[in-house]
Amino acid sequence: MPARNATVGLLVGGLVLGWTVSAIAGPESRMISVNDNRHAAGALGGSTLTVRLYADQGEWRPEESDGPALTVAAFGEEGAGLTIPGPLLRVSLGTHVVVQVRNGLVDRLDIHGFVTRPADGESVISIAPGETREIRFDAGAPGTYHYWATTRGATLNTRRGAESQLGGAFIVDPPGAVAADRVFVMTEWDETQQRVDEIVNPDVRRVFAINGRSWPHTERLDERVGQEARWHIVNLTQVGHPMHLHGFYFSVRGVGTGLRQTSYAPSDYRQVVTEGMTVGSTLKMAWTPERTGNWLLHCHLIAHVTPALRFWASTSAEASADKPQTAEHNHGAHAGHDVMTGMAGLVMGIRVTEDRSDGAALPAQHAARTLTVREPRKLTLAMHRRAGYWYPEDAYGFAFAKDGETPDPRAASVPGPVLVLKRNEPVEITLVNELPEATAIHWQGIELESYYDGVPGWGSNGVSTTPPVVPGERFVVRFTPPRAGTFIYHTHSHDTRQLASGLYGAIVVLEPGETFDPERDHVLVLGMEGDKDTQRYERFPVVVNGRRDTVLTLKAGVPNRLRFVNITTNFGGLNVSLATNNNQPIVWKPVAKDGADLPLNQQVARPAVRQTVSVGETYDFVVDPPSPPANPLAAAAWLDVKRGGGEWVQQVRVRVAP
Repeated sequence: MPARNATVGLLVGGLVLGWTVSAIAGPESRMISVNDNRHAAGALGGSTLTVRLYADQGEWRPEESDGPALTVAAFGEEGAGLTIPGPLLRVSLGTHVVVQVRNGLVDRLDIHGFVTRPADGESVISIAPGETREIRFDAGAPGTYHYWATTRGATLNTRRGAESQLGGAFIVDPPGAVAADRVFVMTEWDETQQRVDEIVNPDVRRVFAINGRSWPHTERLDERVGQEARWHIVNLTQVGHPMHLHGFYFSVRGVGTGLRQTSYAPSDYRQVVTEGMTVGSTLKMAWTPERTGNWLLHCHLIAHVTPALRFWASTSAEASADKPQTAEHNHGAHAGHDVMTGMAGLVMGIRVTEDRSDGAALPAQHAARTLTVREPRKLTLAMHRRAGYWYPEDAYGFAFAKDGETPDPRAASVPGPVLVLKRNEPVEITLVNELPEATAIHWQGIELESYYDGVPGWGSNGVSTTPPVVPGERFVVRFTPPRAGTFIYHTHSHDTRQLASGLYGAIVVLEPGETFDPERDHVLVLGMEGDKDTQRYERFPVVVNGRRDTVLTLKAGVPNRLRFVNITTNFGGLNVSLATNNNQPIVWKPVAKDGADLPLNQQVARPAVRQTVSVGETYDFVVDPPSPPANPLAAAAWLDVKRGGGEWVQQVRVRVAP
């Protein structure tokens, strides 16, 4: 099959950057289809499933006609075409599986995952070029699993280029289950030999896809109010992803490694809006839409959803995404801040409508649902630029005012102020954009109407689509928080610079009658020290509450609540630990995640060691420090912040005060 090289150009900041991708030429090209994982492969005879697969090379277009064709290896079912991801294997408990695999590639094929679950280790099946092998195994325990292959003996997190799409989902259902739930497989393609997630390098192109497509070409999911949606998510990429659902909480029903799954009892389901997924991990989740509108599911790492991932992006979209905007530009000039052009990669759009017997969809009942007998509390957040704040980079911050007052731009803080709200009390927040460019603010974890969710060009009230907040203009957000907890507000313009500059802050929602006591209620926001090149910067640019020298003072003799927020750009999993000067862990009790109380059996006191907080997650802990001894230095402790690999990125001095 003849091949050719195609040089592709991308306009970034007035420069044309080029790179080479492999494409298949000629009418004999084998096209690879995308697999929506709605139909299981194989034929079931009694309690035996027989599947005939083959592996071959073909042409994949993850951006459809908007991008190039990539030459990759993929799996297909005999008699049908190649697909990405590979054919879905789905069986019930007690099924015996017979898989025949033909290797149509020029390299040896090493297959992982065709084993009985749970499995303690990998079982690799090697197939020489041109050969066919038959693999037999019992399906094993119910769960969400996967299979994958390599042509060069790589591990899952080191696969690159042509071999990176060899894999698919393997679902084992419990007896009597109806397989109406959806399966989503995330894959990644690149040709780099290094793992660089902090920077999107326009010279090295990457593709992140869900069921074979990259946003905005991913499937639109249609859900109904009041009808439970059950999803399986499989991570076959080479990196981890904190997956975030807009507008609603979902319950984590089970998590796995691909070889085994931990399934939870209903009393153990934790309610979250963001869940971190490591390489090769699986997630079984469910959620029930409560409001109509348009919503998103996406990875919360900027590098995995930035429009810079696109191969062939329009010049106007790139220009508006990368260049500061002026007040005279109209909404149409801000295409880069529209979700359709301002994101790419691991994103799926969800449309929630009312369920009507005639099959028609009602528009979102925005006006009726926001009516309330209470007068809303009125706040203003004005966004301002602070020149040279992160030296030499500028910062973007928020100036706060309440009760109709005018915010003082000199008081613009980085990060934004902690917004202290009350459960079931309506609030009206006016966003004023005094920046040189458009933006949008997302209210993460807050259950509100789609129009106010902060996603320009996608959010809707059934009549109007959410606009960006352009320079010199304002946008009024209305919601009534239905639960107490810790939440986040942050820019939803998906370029690293805006988020790293400081356009974020924490929200604390209290129960009616509660007051916020900063002496024992501590908000710890992990953010970035500007948009610095982390590969050449002498230290990791992570700050706590906008500073590198934050001091945490705990009040002795009473419970202290620590509210952690990770809103860094690409530090996917930061580990936090709390220990004394002599490195002895302090005991704390986890009480909430993403603003929702944890199940009671998970609220157990334990040593404060290596708690992972992924981007877009919040975690609440309670710690009871004893009264300090006579020597105040002996009461000192440290809050360490480290990356998953153990690299230290920040340290907060902790003191105990009477």
